[in-house]
Order: sequence, then C-alpha cells, then structure tokens
Amino acid sequence: MHLTLPVYHVYVLTALSLVADGRRVDFTTKGAIEVDTNENSVFLWHGEVYVLENIPCYYTEHASRWDERFANASYSRIRREDDGSIVTNISATIGYGFVSAFVDEDFDTVWFFGSACNRCISNKDQGCVSERRVTAWVSSDVKLQRWSAPVDLGGTVATYNVEVARVRASAAHQAANGLPPHSYVMILEEEQRYLVNAALDGNLRDGWSAIPGSKVPKVNGGPSIRYSELDGYYYALLGGHTVDLFRTKDFKTWESSPNAPFLAPSAADAQISNLFGFTPQRAAARGFTPMAGAANVTRWDLNSNDADVCCMTKDARFANTSLVVWGAGTQGRPPKAPLTKANHCANVIAQAPMSLPQLLAAHFA
Repeated sequence: MHLTLPVYHVYVLTALSLVADGRRVDFTTKGAIEVDTNENSVFLWHGEVYVLENIPCYYTEHASRWDERFANASYSRIRREDDGSIVTNISATIGYGFVSAFVDEDFDTVWFFGSACNRCISNKDQGCVSERRVTAWVSSDVKLQRWSAPVDLGGTVATYNVEVARVRASAAHQAANGLPPHSYVMILEEEQRYLVNAALDGNLRDGWSAIPGSKVPKVNGGPSIRYSELDGYYYALLGGHTVDLFRTKDFKTWESSPNAPFLAPSAADAQISNLFGFTPQRAAARGFTPMAGAANVTRWDLNSNDADVCCMTKDARFANTSLVVWGAGTQGRPPKAPLTKANHCANVIAQAPMSLPQLLAAHFA
C-alpha cells in the first residue's frame, strides 16, 4: 500500500548553543555504542530504533564462532537500541561490506545497499572484487529476519561506501534546478558519485541513472546523503579524518557549512553511552575500558569518519530529536602506547534536541 506522508512544513529552527571555543554545537555526544564494527547506520523500523553494523573478522564476537557459514567473511548485523540485543546476523550479506540501511516508509520496506567487498580478505582493495556494482537486499519483515538474496543494481558503478535516501519534491522543483524527475537519490564513494531513481513502485533494484553534469564537493569519503523537505536541499556528510556537511539543490553548486567540521575527535567520544546495550560491563567485555576517559582518548581517537544520521520520518517522536553516528579511531593504524592494536576504534553516537531536518539546516543558519 502506498502511504501519503506529510510534508515537513511546520519546523522552527532551534537556537544553537556555544561552547568555550566558539564552535556551534547542537548535538550532544553520548559516547561509544560498540568497538570494532566498521561502518554503522541507525534506522527506525516499525517504531523501534536499530543499528546496522558491518562486522569484520577481527571482531571478537564474529558469528563464525558458532556458525561456520560466516567463516572468513565480513557480514552485516542488526542490533536493538533499547537493550543492544542482536536481532540477526544476516547470512545473505556474507562476503559483503560497506553496507548501509534505508527505510522506505512509503512502501514499508527496509533496503540495504553495499558492495561486493569481503573485508576479511587482506589485500590493498578492502577485499573488493573489481567489477562490483552496488548490491541491494530488501526486507518487509517486521522482525527483520527474512532478507532477499543480494542483487547487483543496474546502472551503478564500482564503489565502496554507498547510501540511498528518499526524495519528496515536485517534478517542477526538480526541473527548476536542472534535475531529472526522481523519487530517490544515491551517493557513491567512487567514480559516478550521484544517481537518481524515479521508481513509482518502490522497486530500487534497477532504474538508476547518473545526474547529468553533477559536480563533487571538495571533500570525499564515507558518504551519507539526505533530502530535506524543510528547505529543499540535498545534504551530504563527507570526510575521513573529520566530517564536513555540505548541501546543494542542483548537484552542481555546493555550499559548505560554516560550522565546520561537523564532527571531529573529542573527549566525549571516550564516554560509555549506555545506548544499544553498551554498558560499563559490556564496555569492559569488549576491551573499551582502557580507551574510556580523558587519559587515553588522544592515543586512539585520531579520526572521525563514516558519519550517518537518523531519522527522516513521519514518526512524531522524531519531531524533536535526531541521532548522529560515526566511527572514531586510528583508521587502522596502531594506537599510541600503552594501548594495544585491540584498542583502535569505537562507534560513537550523538543526540540533538531537534528533528533531523532542523539539525541539518541549523548548521547553515
């Protein structure tokens, strides 16, 4: 059934606070939610918040410990926000990486998009096969247990990270900005960076085409994209050492946020969030305790990367809150002594007291 969602037209931008160094801050970093799970994306599904994690072989609780199908392979996992419990280790994603989540509320489906990259294979190209168009999985299962087999998407090119977002804008608005009619947008990390899809039936397995004449911002890496009905902009989070926020209406002219960087290493990254089940007990079991607190944070928290945000939704509970998740760590390098290689990264979450459209727009106010 096709659902007609309300347009976000009633938001009022929330005033921003200042910290001592004068940098605007409109979200509060809660701290780590896990360690050693590569790229994360947080998503809302049937009223519950979940995190999608990309699991490498060096993760100490890799599913191969009890299920041989996962041996020597990266894969995706879903956990609940309320207690951190594992919903499922998705067997259909065995051997894939750089997977992100997209919930299409109009069609009540969850899509995963990723790449044919087995992160457990040690080579110079992240375990990726050379001919790797974007891969998709889809589910309509309320319990998120049943997933389709992986499908290569027509019209896409080889990439690492990839993400998709819903676009609710009139054809007239899109045409006025020199864009073809579309209902979805895709951002890639490599080559053909921006694609659109005009699917009316919610089928995103094909129909993707590049945006003619598109240009790229000055920063690349770990891309995330959203379209905001609040102001008609496409917002992109990009970067690998720090994360910057950009926006555009035509994919030719990009505006960078004056509140840069959007994310950078900070002492707050070394907190234990107590979200997604990451309690002090869990942090100790996962080896985060030596990383926690001010004493050692500068020994491992050297980069902010692979940021994602949640949630563009009709759910009224998210009219006054939004989430930011990202990776903090050494980008694979050894941390500084006395920490060991096992203490090199964490996935960190922050919360803002405003909707996601407001949060994104506020950084350009």
